[in-house]
Amino acid sequence: MDFDFREARNSLHQLNNKIAQILAYAELLQMSLTNEKQKERIKLVIAGALESREITAKLMRDMPKVGPTQEA
Repeated sequence: MDFDFREARNSLHQLNNKIAQILAYAELLQMSLTNEKQKERIKLVIAGALESREITAKLMRDMPKVGPTQEA
């Protein structure tokens, strides 16, 4: 069974979209918080989302680009 790079790239793209949603809502929430403990917690969520975004970007960069007529 061969590894499907197109499916993997598609999955990474979908994951990146979900990370962007988490990051956007966390940043909106951060602007409305007044409690310091909650502000610190949302900073952790944002940091985790940013780190996850970097990981998916690295995976996308390192993965072979496979088009309709190319094979890995």
